[in-house]
Amino acid sequence: MKRRLASLCAGLAAISFVIAAPAAAQRETVLRVAMTAGDIPLTAGIPDQGFEGWRFVGYNLYDSLTLWDLSRSDVVADIRPGLATEWRIDPENNRRWLFTIRRDVRFHDGSPLTAADIVWNFDRFTKESAPQFNARQFAFARAYLGNFESAEVVDEYTVALTTRQPDSLFPYNVSFLMMVSPRRSAEVNHDADAFARNPSGTGPYRFGRMVPGERLELVRNPDYWDQARVPRHDRLVLLPMPEASTRTAALLSGQVDWIEAPAPDAIPRLRSSRMQVIAGHDPADPASATLPVPDFLSGLEDGVAGLRIGRPRHFYLEAEGVTPETIAALDRLADALADAGAIVEDVILPDYALFNACGRVILLSEAFAIHEQDLRARPQEYGEIFFMRLAVGAALSAADYMQAQRLRRELSEAVNRVALRQHDLLLTACALTPAPPFSAFPPDMPGPAQIQTMPFNVTGNPALSMPAGLSPEGLPLSAQLVGRPFEDALVLRAGRAVEKIVQGWGAPARAPGFT
Repeated sequence: MKRRLASLCAGLAAISFVIAAPAAAQRETVLRVAMTAGDIPLTAGIPDQGFEGWRFVGYNLYDSLTLWDLSRSDVVADIRPGLATEWRIDPENNRRWLFTIRRDVRFHDGSPLTAADIVWNFDRFTKESAPQFNARQFAFARAYLGNFESAEVVDEYTVALTTRQPDSLFPYNVSFLMMVSPRRSAEVNHDADAFARNPSGTGPYRFGRMVPGERLELVRNPDYWDQARVPRHDRLVLLPMPEASTRTAALLSGQVDWIEAPAPDAIPRLRSSRMQVIAGHDPADPASATLPVPDFLSGLEDGVAGLRIGRPRHFYLEAEGVTPETIAALDRLADALADAGAIVEDVILPDYALFNACGRVILLSEAFAIHEQDLRARPQEYGEIFFMRLAVGAALSAADYMQAQRLRRELSEAVNRVALRQHDLLLTACALTPAPPFSAFPPDMPGPAQIQTMPFNVTGNPALSMPAGLSPEGLPLSAQLVGRPFEDALVLRAGRAVEKIVQGWGAPARAPGFT
């Protein structure tokens, strides 16, 4: 959790662009941000749109009892005081946490923050009989309140939060629970949608205006209790742009000032425009590699001439459910790569079933370990499909897990020290069938996934899944390119060659209803 938050604010592959201009006495300063989110995050408290929502809306409009200290990038982030200045376990009850509420904090509507407001918010998350209960916020909060039992006011600035079982991580969980204004909620008769249209929190920004699906504008809160976090600009404009090319174009044209995850082929142009690209080792993440970041684009157009490409055809030829269209597309692609100068050879890897079994055991064991307590205590709160997947992990033993990890090392050796010692890349199937239309999925239970990405999830090799043409019915077919560890640039180079090949094929006649 802490590692995830440490990288939350820094952002991998983020781009910042700051324009210095002479200050004008009455001129409003505006920071325009293109988010990777597909829509404007929910403004009613706990946001949606994943951690993009927390970063741009949740922690800007609101505060939680504890906050994350993101002031340094060279240490793992930890929690720090937020709306609570301190917290401790009740010496007489190890399930009862006592939080001291920060004084002199006001909501954006002017109402003062007290312990009663904290209890009101916890009732909003958890108590269905409370007039302010918000079912959507309950759904978002329950991942962090699975062990929560009750909240009570001790005095005006002390609140007691009791858990069902002793929980040393409870202060970390409350960092994701945004506190909203009871006064503003009452003004709209606790209508969740009306509150979201004019929210009130305690955060460093106040709500400005919103155009649904288009933009959210937040304005500086000069009275924010933490002066170090008072924004240095007057207005923050948030624009949802999920497409990398759209974000990049917006930055280059001056429509926005800051984006994340730019289109890779635009990086040279961004650099030439004096924009800073941020990537590389994260000192707060012990699993982050210390290797220098290569120039992924320098050889992107160099083609595949001279590259040795191994093809483990037995992976998909022997697979149950593989379609003739898939086999034909992969054969056609291999021939085209050979025509482009690559040396394409069949290669034998360990049986696909070993990779699949190894990956499943590790995945299900770790997933069950994470969810075990909740699965036993509250199984009815899990969806049927997810519950069935997790429950399989209960039948696996520690010995199973250790054997799978041992097998993982052996499989990695077979891929990297045998197949990829003799070859630069591997070419194999991604999906065994054309992509199915939505109408093919049962409404209650999706069918088994007909994809073969598990082997390289197990070994950790850089892998690129990409289109390999269309079936006669106009449905997408796919292939997978795999490289040696840290040779992502070579995988991208070959992927660019495949992209050009497939684009040159054109598209066969499409099935009715496909455009």
